[in-house]
Amino acid sequence: MIELLLKFYKKKVISYHLVFRFMKVKYRLMKYSFLIFVISILPMIYGLTLGLAWKESRTLSIGFIIFFIFMLGVMKIMDVLLNQQAKTVLKQKYNIEPNGSSWRTEKFEEMQLNLIKEYLINASLYKEDKIKLLIEMIEKDIDARKLSPLINPGIFISLFVPIWIQYLVFKYKLIETEVEATGMLLSGTFLMLIIIILVNVVKRFSSEIKEIIFTDDSVYKKTLLEKLKDILIFYKEDETTKH
Repeated sequence: MIELLLKFYKKKVISYHLVFRFMKVKYRLMKYSFLIFVISILPMIYGLTLGLAWKESRTLSIGFIIFFIFMLGVMKIMDVLLNQQAKTVLKQKYNIEPNGSSWRTEKFEEMQLNLIKEYLINASLYKEDKIKLLIEMIEKDIDARKLSPLINPGIFISLFVPIWIQYLVFKYKLIETEVEATGMLLSGTFLMLIIIILVNVVKRFSSEIKEIIFTDDSVYKKTLLEKLKDILIFYKEDETTKH
């Protein structure tokens, strides 16, 4: 039952089928640019660390930072191009006109929900108890397949922060001039800004990333689960209206 629903969801409901398959070139460029951007994060952080530790490595670190900023710009451009063409596809194929900054609108989300709802009706599954059962089965399947992280973020941060503070104290003791202190301060500030930018980028592209980059069943099950929960709410509202 779950496998048939998931198969239908992947073939008829996901963003790739409804939108991105009509713009395969830009879709692939966006996918590859994001992957290269992610890869560029590691050498950028490595370069910043080297730049803070050794003056001789600052030229290399600047190169890594420039490449990172370049890939960030490329990804932003690809996002704009993808967004514009997606809006055109929605207008031409589904008569949906996105007025906001993003192509993904409430009407598009509603269209996806209606497709799933129609499938559930045809499969005699559009009932409260059966929708709840589907949700429960998918949740159990997701939990069963969930892998524990290799590195616990909380433990890593709690151990890393004291070490980083001690390192900075050590570095500042070696500083003899105001120019060096200013450079150290600016480098640290820039590193924090980069981290903030990374967090915001992930948030900005989160909805697109789910269905553009990560195309395995575990991601599809999570997005399908969210939509089934919405459908359950709508079902309850419909039943309340009827009575």
